[in-house]
Amino acid sequence: MLDIFLRNVKDNFVAPFISLIQNYKFSPNYLTSIGGVFGIICTISASLGYTYASFALWMINRFFDGIDGAYARATKQTSDFGGYYDLVIDFSAYCFIPIGIVLNQRNEGVYIASLIMMSIIVLNNIGLFTLSAIIEKNDAAAKKYKHKEVTTLKMPPSIIEGAETMFFYSVFLIFPQYSVYTFSLFGFLVGVNIVHRLWWGYCNIKS
Repeated sequence: MLDIFLRNVKDNFVAPFISLIQNYKFSPNYLTSIGGVFGIICTISASLGYTYASFALWMINRFFDGIDGAYARATKQTSDFGGYYDLVIDFSAYCFIPIGIVLNQRNEGVYIASLIMMSIIVLNNIGLFTLSAIIEKNDAAAKKYKHKEVTTLKMPPSIIEGAETMFFYSVFLIFPQYSVYTFSLFGFLVGVNIVHRLWWGYCNIKS
């Protein structure tokens, strides 16, 4: 919901860091990989109950996720593979971190809430990326897609996007004792995404 509006804010924030490293001309995939490593460490930290350390590691993960694309554009190293790799690493963190929290909480209610939430997330992602592929090949849908993207894929905006996910995962990590409620709320909102994009597709994709 907020990603398109916050992208310039994010790019302005990371600009000083980009200026420090852009002359080295290394692959943006290195930055993506570093972020992925911090995502794994964050998961392990959450499973051990290190609440604030987990949150700090999550912030570092998000920083590298924010800087890799901007660095790629600044150094003219954008690529379809880079966009694909970035998505895989992002969603690895989205999948693994709740597992870390569940392993720490060891509560049946948290198990069930996490299973429902992750099932909804999987369904949302299937719908999102299928819709993105259809927009690329369907002339009627492409003409009605009005959003200017700098990302690899065209993804119709909805309630829960990257910024909102970052916020909710921060809440998950800082307040793991409330995971039943926060997982349930996030799952519900992602479910609204599914319905919203189904409606967008129904209105804009001609068979």
